[in-house]
Amino acid sequence: MKQPVRVRFAFVIVALSAVLLGVVFLWLHLSSPFDGARLVPGQPAWRPDGVIVTPVQEQPGGLHQGDVVVAIEGKSMESWARALFEPGTLRPQWHVGQTIIYTVVRSGHQLNVPVTLGPYPLGIILISAWSTILFALVFFLVAAFVFLLRPDDRAARVQLLMGASIVGATTWSLGLHVGDLVNGIGFWLFKATTLGMYSLFWISILHFALVFPQSHPLIVKRSWIIPLIYLVPSAFELVYIAGVWPGATSTLDWLGRWILGESILPPVCLVAAIFVLIWNYRYSHRTWWINQSTPCEPTSSRFFRHWAVRTGHLILK
Repeated sequence: MKQPVRVRFAFVIVALSAVLLGVVFLWLHLSSPFDGARLVPGQPAWRPDGVIVTPVQEQPGGLHQGDVVVAIEGKSMESWARALFEPGTLRPQWHVGQTIIYTVVRSGHQLNVPVTLGPYPLGIILISAWSTILFALVFFLVAAFVFLLRPDDRAARVQLLMGASIVGATTWSLGLHVGDLVNGIGFWLFKATTLGMYSLFWISILHFALVFPQSHPLIVKRSWIIPLIYLVPSAFELVYIAGVWPGATSTLDWLGRWILGESILPPVCLVAAIFVLIWNYRYSHRTWWINQSTPCEPTSSRFFRHWAVRTGHLILK
């Protein structure tokens, strides 16, 4: 059934916004001075009194692997973290070549380290994360191609959303650096993509399972389920973030606890999507497979043949 233009337009706007967030985050880093270190994605980097940094390329006299940055230019990292929630806070205007004093804890001793800011080493970071970024870009291009061919197909629209959100979430591979906490904008862009877009990717996977290769019986007469699967996880993340605040010893400690909430959604959506696919496999298309196959054809062959036919139909029709 042909969908209203506003439905297609809404999906395109959300998809473009997801990609744009990632592009703006990258542009911000390319146009801002870099201290040579970052908070490595996927590793514990938050402490109640500071953040643990890892140099992209360790330099003599600079930051070392495992240094805990507790202050910058005499202002504690806790103060910088609190300033993230204080609109209008004055931010320093640093530039490439400027030397900034970082106060770090290294091997149990506190010392001041002069850090000379330089350009963002995009090439080095891309080399280390090229496979993830390439996967996201190819996924998005294929999804965009399918959408252009079949803009009225629900599965094509949801696939576009999946591709765009995973591109936006590739900022996770770039990682945060201390400057993002200082300027504020970088931190919130990072969270908008690694929390918002990454969550959207996994939610859209579940949505895709419900509409591909055709709408699941569960949502045929219960269309309200679709907006619910987007709203409930988002509400859960907000409740979780608020819920861990009372137990946090500092703002930095609270920010570090957000990561656990971010890691809950992916396995939940994945398990739910697998369950939906199995349900589809066993019930929704059983009659179709039987009618369209020879009596001796194995059930697994019927399933994969149906999937291949439906996918080709989505692209070529």
